[in-house]
Amino acid sequence: MTYRLEDALRSPTDAIAFVSEPNTIALTRSLADRLKLQPGDTLLAVSAGHQAKLRVRFLLEPSTDLIGADDHLAIADIATVQSAFGLAGQIDRVEALLQPDSSGKITAPRAALVERITPHLPPHARAGSPERRGQEVEKMLGAFQLNLTALSLIALVVGMFLVTNTVAANVVRRRSEIGLLRSIGLTRNSVIFLIVAESLLLGLLGSALGIFLGLQVARSLLQSVASTVTSHYVLLSMRDIMVNPWSLIGAGLAGLIAAALAAWWPARQASLVSPVDALQPANSADRAASPQTPLLRASLLCFFLTLLFSATALYGRIPRTGFLAALFTLLAAAFLAPALGRLLSLLPTLPLATSILARSAFRRGLHRHGLAAA
Repeated sequence: MTYRLEDALRSPTDAIAFVSEPNTIALTRSLADRLKLQPGDTLLAVSAGHQAKLRVRFLLEPSTDLIGADDHLAIADIATVQSAFGLAGQIDRVEALLQPDSSGKITAPRAALVERITPHLPPHARAGSPERRGQEVEKMLGAFQLNLTALSLIALVVGMFLVTNTVAANVVRRRSEIGLLRSIGLTRNSVIFLIVAESLLLGLLGSALGIFLGLQVARSLLQSVASTVTSHYVLLSMRDIMVNPWSLIGAGLAGLIAAALAAWWPARQASLVSPVDALQPANSADRAASPQTPLLRASLLCFFLTLLFSATALYGRIPRTGFLAALFTLLAAAFLAPALGRLLSLLPTLPLATSILARSAFRRGLHRHGLAAA
């Protein structure tokens, strides 16, 4: 015996009422307390797109010999469920408890039972073991987790573009300071180091704040995620999140690496500006030469990797590489943005002074805001 049925409205327990009274449901006591339900209250249950109001009359108490009992449990008579949710004459699962053989194992009895009942099953039904069901659920949950991870990486890449845009704007505002430092002997590598170090410091603060807020948001969305998993995959009961410290460390390192990589490009552009040009307001940092060839090569490389990973996902049946293909597609478009912007600047414009000046400023600053525009 695993659970004991207790009649919360009558003593002794009227077990016949559990199957005879319509719209009656039994809950574990912990689940009833969590939902703030008292015996006699009405519970709104949702299943397969149908809603039904069920009356809480019985409570389930685990027996003393039951270890690790699921306290997120509600049961009702099969006729009640079929009638309440419009499933008359339908069942979705039948479980059989087998007796072990002389060696104490149930492998042989299970195989014999599956072989015996399989010919009598309808086309849409199948017989299997709990282990097989567990493997299927594990695969589905793995795919769900993979999707969440891919969305997190996309958010990280988008954040890198925002950091690049912010650092580039900061470099433009402080180009005279950078020119002054260059004029007194600061090397180009030192300029890159200072800008990247500043970005790392801000990235450290942002990562710490992001981890803290992320944990709070995760706790607030816990029940929503549990409902989604329950609706699409398997019944799941979650009360709190469990965070691996290494995951937090990995998230912090990912934030720092992303901040450094995002700041490197505008830092490099700032280091290419000569001190003379940087100290003259009329000659902004937009004069710095920014060869388009490296960006075009990087774009072509990313497009090649996109085709490679797409083919691997399509023909090699490796779904994870599909996310890599999407990532390299985004990077290829970003690296190609400055060249496309330069081509667009060659298009004829209105014969107005403002249009001519805007096009000229746009072309000069493509090396700075080309990636940000992507």
